[in-house]
Amino acid sequence: MDYYDRIEFLLKKNNDTAKNMCRKINLSYNTFSGQKKRKSKNVDMQTVQRIANYLKTTAEYLINGNDNLLSKTNSQEHLVNKKNTIVVFGRGEGKSEYQVTDEQLKAMKTLLENMKNLPDEDNF
Repeated sequence: MDYYDRIEFLLKKNNDTAKNMCRKINLSYNTFSGQKKRKSKNVDMQTVQRIANYLKTTAEYLINGNDNLLSKTNSQEHLVNKKNTIVVFGRGEGKSEYQVTDEQLKAMKTLLENMKNLPDEDNF
């Protein structure tokens, strides 16, 4: 299943059409259908994100087919089957998500545990 197949799958799941999606997100249907026919891999990331938002999924899912899909409901995000996902909230920068291996997750936990034992900055 490729990027376009996943879009079609989610559209069918939602009883929607590509033409309607394109109209709603202000994307030329002719452009989209042409890319789909050519199986174009040269797709603008902003367009991928707009499609993902419309389909209530992630750009990562559309591109990579990762079943660890993030569904958005009522403007809130809920992680579904997101094994080993690290979510980092930045100050005024939004959030970032990182997929990590079991080994990387274990190393991060060890690092955080070791950081608890460090003296406060004021005591240096």
